[in-house]
Amino acid sequence: MTLTEIRIHGRGGQGNVVAANLLAMSAFETGRYGQAFPNFGAERRGAPVVAFVRIADQSILRRCQIQTPAFLIIQDEALMHIPGVTDGLLSGGKILVNSSRT
Repeated sequence: MTLTEIRIHGRGGQGNVVAANLLAMSAFETGRYGQAFPNFGAERRGAPVVAFVRIADQSILRRCQIQTPAFLIIQDEALMHIPGVTDGLLSGGKILVNSSRT
């Protein structure tokens, strides 16, 4: 089974959960399986939020958080300084950071 795991870090209100859902729905639209779910508590808007996406060519049975993603999406570059944000990234994995830097 080909399985791609993506972890999205951002702040509440930045659309992390929406982005995860769109990625999973896009997988479904192309004939693959997609799974998306968030991890957040009762924090208010602006608190750190993590969303997870799995895309596979077969039914996805895993229901746990993603510890070793192939891709990281960081919606707020300030989160890069929080310990653990980049932990577990697979060797050769890719990081996409939303930044004002060029």
